[in-house]
Amino acid sequence: MKAAEHYLNLRKAWPWLREGEAASLTLDEIAGVLDCTRQNARLVLRQMSDAGWVTWMAGRGRGNVSSLTFWQTSEQLLLNLALSAAGRGDAAEAFERAAELGPARQREVVAALSRQLGFRQERLSEAERPRDVLRTFLYAGYGALDPVRVYYAKETNMVTQIFDTLVRREGDGRIVPHLVHGWESREEGRVWTLYLRKGVTFHHGREMTADDVVFSLERLRGAESLYGRVFGELFVVRARGRYVVEAELRTADALFLPMLAAPAASIVPREFAEVPVGTGPFFMKKSDERQFVLEAHEGYFLGRPFLDAYETWIVPPEQVKFVDWSQLDVSIYRTEEETAELQGWREKPLEKAMVQYLTLRIKNEPLRRAVCAALDVEEMVAELGGSREKARYGLWRCSNPSEGVEQGEENQGMTTVSVPSKVEPVQGEPPNRPLRLLTFRRAENRADARWIQARCERAGIPVELEFVGGREFLEPGRLDGADMILKADMIDEHVEYCFYRALLGDRSVLPQPPLPWIADALDEARRQPDPQTRAALLTALDQRLQTEAHLKILYHERYTAAYQPHVQGITAAGTGLIDLRSLWFRER
Repeated sequence: MKAAEHYLNLRKAWPWLREGEAASLTLDEIAGVLDCTRQNARLVLRQMSDAGWVTWMAGRGRGNVSSLTFWQTSEQLLLNLALSAAGRGDAAEAFERAAELGPARQREVVAALSRQLGFRQERLSEAERPRDVLRTFLYAGYGALDPVRVYYAKETNMVTQIFDTLVRREGDGRIVPHLVHGWESREEGRVWTLYLRKGVTFHHGREMTADDVVFSLERLRGAESLYGRVFGELFVVRARGRYVVEAELRTADALFLPMLAAPAASIVPREFAEVPVGTGPFFMKKSDERQFVLEAHEGYFLGRPFLDAYETWIVPPEQVKFVDWSQLDVSIYRTEEETAELQGWREKPLEKAMVQYLTLRIKNEPLRRAVCAALDVEEMVAELGGSREKARYGLWRCSNPSEGVEQGEENQGMTTVSVPSKVEPVQGEPPNRPLRLLTFRRAENRADARWIQARCERAGIPVELEFVGGREFLEPGRLDGADMILKADMIDEHVEYCFYRALLGDRSVLPQPPLPWIADALDEARRQPDPQTRAALLTALDQRLQTEAHLKILYHERYTAAYQPHVQGITAAGTGLIDLRSLWFRER
């Protein structure tokens, strides 16, 4: 509202004027402050007068002085504007206005916005049917939703709502058709023919064809992809007609189909640009620093979602503490301890694990072992608490125990690193230089890093900490020079992809390029058609990384979906988070 900005500028120009007291001012003075003509100044004053903010008494004739009376403080106006924006669901303006207020007023505005959260039935007009809208919030916006560049869990989950993959993984681990209706392989699994469904449309209305699939698969190994090495076996991809694609691999790859089920392998149109356009159940309507909106894809080939829209408000960090969580109806990121505060809510554990781990990029093996020996992970979990729990496996886990190595109750894949009697630095490793530990700025990582620093220093190993933001972490070269990196990886149903991404991805926190024995083990596993043999090889690799102290598994973070009883259709998406397509709401 320009009139509001003009009013605030006038208040700043004459801050000593009290509300209700007339001040002698000329139209020229007011026009000067507003940086406009006398005619426009009259128009602005009339708008303010109609709004009840000022009283303007224009002087008649030469020598007669005009008078201006303010009726609201700047804070009152800002608060009213913020509350008005909150009432009509304009989160962007409400947060912007609230940022100029004190904490007490910010709480009032965010409380009003909170009442707009959760499930709502809304009508854009009386003639239209009601829309089912789910509104939630985040404290940081989404990055680019490009399948070959997404890295973090929240962006990956949105990619699965906007895009589709050629195949998908069922809950029992089987790979089944999705955008394809079938496939064939020959030459011992080196050449694959994929048969596409007909009539699948992108959000902009065009039918998906073989050319789009060729374009998408070629992007996987392109310069813009974070996962070129993960999909490195792809050699040639070609269209064999409008609905047939042939993929030729460098060598036989038993993981070709499982990898095609991963979000990075989502299909995009050949004219793909910055705006994400896919074939998925939702299309992106809006994405900026204040709001993210998905709307239902009416022509989705598996049936329209029940929700009409999913909105995420981006709450400024300083205002997050004022949000009323109980208004959300369904909370995707809450832990069991947090959900205990919500009376009458239901809980459903999500089938995913966030594995927090430390990588040691130090050539000196005795020093690596000394660091690992200094870190008692059970003490770490007990002392720091929260959503941390004892790790049950490392970066590799079998999706289905019957298809791989048997998993017991205890830590399958976890190893204990022996304590060297004496740490001897090797040549080229300065013994007195503090080790540099790099991690994210989120609260859990800061607490973990400081705990690690204290334990290392107790063992005589000095450590310096460096905290970075999520986007900084992805900058090329950002990890160079770090001796240790503390981070978490989500281990979801795409277990092979998650493991290969952690070890081979362009932002892998292990030393790059991979040590020869790591690359050899991963290549050997891909050549194994037998799932149990493959799982045994990957388990052995995970254990060796820990035994030689390249990797220290710290703990798992547990996640639980909390939701009101009227929320229906809570199911996990491929990323382990909630699948928006299946959500619906009973009348309260």
